[in-house]
Amino acid sequence: MRHNSSTEARKAGMWISVFVYLFVVLISVAATGQSESPKKPEHFSATAFGQQGMFAGKNVGLNIYITDYSSDQEVQDLAATLQSKGSDPLLNAIQKMKSKGSVAVTGYTGWRVPVVRQRPTEKGRRIVMFGDRPVSFYEARNAPRSKTYEFGLLILNVNDKGEGDGLLYGACKVKFNKDNQLEVENYGMAPARLAAVKLWK
Repeated sequence: MRHNSSTEARKAGMWISVFVYLFVVLISVAATGQSESPKKPEHFSATAFGQQGMFAGKNVGLNIYITDYSSDQEVQDLAATLQSKGSDPLLNAIQKMKSKGSVAVTGYTGWRVPVVRQRPTEKGRRIVMFGDRPVSFYEARNAPRSKTYEFGLLILNVNDKGEGDGLLYGACKVKFNKDNQLEVENYGMAPARLAAVKLWK
């Protein structure tokens, strides 16, 4: 991992190895154990706890819905687009994809998620949701640096009962470096921690 002490964000752990690993899992062509579409839509609830910055110490309820899973071919195409053309074409491709789920703060309209993957783990399964993130009115009007972090990533680690924890990266960038390795840059602050994850049946 590369480190640059010139920015506060990287001091806060902008380059996070586990994040990179999970995204590699997301776009892996040979995703061993990748499940087929769920037999029925799944609804998870969770509580998100801010860990740094302006959201430190705050928490909100989340509703996470999954209606389908992404195929190997879909994620292979996305990886090829990112590798050969860059993040802007990746964003355009993702925005054209059909939604396979959504994430919503309790009481608010959610945002669509076009890429959803899952893999078995020793204790249950890991679910990764990736897509373009919602851009606020302030960002659209003033174009601050955060607007260039156009993607979002949510990770759930659950047991066979659908209970567990996870992480939510609200704004990030993705790219392949000169060594053909995937790098994921999280904007400024640590990801939100997801607790009390529960599958509603």
